[in-house]
Amino acid sequence: MCDSPLPLTTEKYGSYGGVFKALIEKSAESLKDEIPGIGDRLELTSWNVYQVGEYPELGDIDAILLTGSSKHLPKVLCIPGHVRQQS
Repeated sequence: MCDSPLPLTTEKYGSYGGVFKALIEKSAESLKDEIPGIGDRLELTSWNVYQVGEYPELGDIDAILLTGSSKHLPKVLCIPGHVRQQS
């Protein structure tokens, strides 16, 4: 996560990680007939790059979804360096 959500969003989902987790899980649920077991294959985690500077270990993840705004661009721009450092 590269930003903090608005108060009502925070109240409902906790963070942008919670927002995207809900969206992805709902999408997976809609595909369960076409892709049996899709929901069981998902493990969704979020990392607070913006406030805490948390980064995942690249060997532990398959994809990255960045959220945030351009006002936090310096924090977002640190991510490629983290990726290169672990590659």
